[in-house]
Amino acid sequence: MSLFSIACYLLVDFAAASYKEVRAPPSVLFDDDPCADGSSSIGSFQCGTALLQSSNGRRAPRQVPGKKAALQQTEAAALWAAVSELAELAAYNASLMGELRLMTGHAAKQMEAKAPHLQRQRDQRLKLLQEHLESFALCDNDLRSRQEAAQRLNATYVEWSLVHKECERQERELKADLSKCLSPARGPQQKCEEEERRLHRKLAECSSLAQVMQSTRCSRASQVAGICDMYKVCRSGMSMAYAKAQKAAQAHHDAQKADWLGLQAVQCLQGVLSEGVNSSQLALELENCRKAPGPPSQDPPPALECVEMEDSPCVEETGMGHPRPDGVDADLAKEAAGGVSLMQEGIEMDVVLPHTMQQAFFGPLATPVCLMVTEFTVLMLIVRCLLTLREKREVDAPKSVDAWCVNSQEGADSPANGWLCAELMVPRRSRCAISVPRMCQQSGWSALVTDKMGQTLFRASTAQVDDELQLSLSRLDGSVLALCHMQQEKETGRHCCHIFQGGISLFASMAWEDAQASWFSRASAEEGAFVVRSETSQTLMRVSASNGTPLVLRDGLGRPVAEVQRSEHPATLRIEVNSESSTDLGLVTAAALFVDSLQSASL
Repeated sequence: MSLFSIACYLLVDFAAASYKEVRAPPSVLFDDDPCADGSSSIGSFQCGTALLQSSNGRRAPRQVPGKKAALQQTEAAALWAAVSELAELAAYNASLMGELRLMTGHAAKQMEAKAPHLQRQRDQRLKLLQEHLESFALCDNDLRSRQEAAQRLNATYVEWSLVHKECERQERELKADLSKCLSPARGPQQKCEEEERRLHRKLAECSSLAQVMQSTRCSRASQVAGICDMYKVCRSGMSMAYAKAQKAAQAHHDAQKADWLGLQAVQCLQGVLSEGVNSSQLALELENCRKAPGPPSQDPPPALECVEMEDSPCVEETGMGHPRPDGVDADLAKEAAGGVSLMQEGIEMDVVLPHTMQQAFFGPLATPVCLMVTEFTVLMLIVRCLLTLREKREVDAPKSVDAWCVNSQEGADSPANGWLCAELMVPRRSRCAISVPRMCQQSGWSALVTDKMGQTLFRASTAQVDDELQLSLSRLDGSVLALCHMQQEKETGRHCCHIFQGGISLFASMAWEDAQASWFSRASAEEGAFVVRSETSQTLMRVSASNGTPLVLRDGLGRPVAEVQRSEHPATLRIEVNSESSTDLGLVTAAALFVDSLQSASL
């Protein structure tokens, strides 16, 4: 049998052998991923990124190739070995060149059907590696965006710092003017009310600016915290995925190396023979065709330089600015004093009281009658407490709103006419304390309303529109929550306030009403009160406005809702809400500012 006959026999046998095609191009695959096999019976397995494969889609560890797979590799290698052996003989015997061209042409036709499939798989793996390399740009873009955001916040912080410094400079000038006014050289009868008023307004303005500056600083600190660590974690994950993809590409190349080498070598040899190479040059060209290209390798892009932006925690600067409102210090002092006094009472009772005094107090209780009465009383108290707690356990449970003053996420029963500011609703049986600078009569006044934790809730401001003074409550982004038109009635000469929800629809009206006495009740000791009535004339709130006493706000049933304390240094209002029902903090603030402005103007 001639060498050409043996080669044709191997060529026909190799073409008849079945070839297992990969069902779908695997992405980043582990060694135990079923998509790395060429089996068509994958079933419910889903080919994809190895990080997304579940434990149900794992196959058994890779086994040693069976006899059939080894035979296919041997047949492919034997086919190329036969062609290359004939080429080596033709390099020394020019008469075999024709037979070599014929054999190479037949081999190229037989492997032509396999070429698109191998090339498509190679292109898919190259595309997958390129996508993994491009995924490193996600980490770089995230780092750049965080650094740019930190720079913008830093620029904003610097601008607020400059504004705050200018406010402090003006504050010092006003203090100097007040000192000159109060100097003995001006005379003992000199009044400096205007200087004091301007100084108090400037103190409130600087305090608000300090809070805004502190909020900006905290936002910047949270933005730059750990950006380099997050960038390293992101690149580590991308590097691991790229290494797995590269390992899978190399494994697939090794598995298809025999087919790929035979295809490339036969195509290369056919091209060399078609160019009319002679037998003397055939040996060198044959050696070049035996070199099959491996999978391309490319290193990941270098990491960007990341410098950790050091920024001290924002909580350290809390006590460095303006002092906290007096209400916060008063609450802290009250809580601290209460805790110490309870401890001291226990110490006195255990240590200071002698044994004779204890016997004098508790001796009469040891009689049988007293013991029986005491036990019965204690038992009835326990039963009553259990019944009360059973009915109101959920209602009396402590709420998270106590820490942040308002919480619009918790459901609350809405009144018949709805809420003026639904997002500023204080749930029932919750305490809320806020501080707001006192409003002046001139337009252009603006202040931030904060809670006892120092968090900014909303903004209050005034403006002069068509000879009317308007009080507006707005969010920090500028959107209006409520608007109060302050007018003076022509008939009575008294002031009233028309409250609009969102600055559009009329919600309620507030005016002074004299106290009324019926036949069945005594005349009221109060002269009257400011009453907030809805469009349907329903009483929403009453504000007792006696000079020299704190303002007391009550609901339509006469239950206390809030109490307003005035402070002169600085000129602020401390509003404390403590109601049995849900309370609209926006309506309470608007009513308190309106009544306080009228009382301040009358003094």
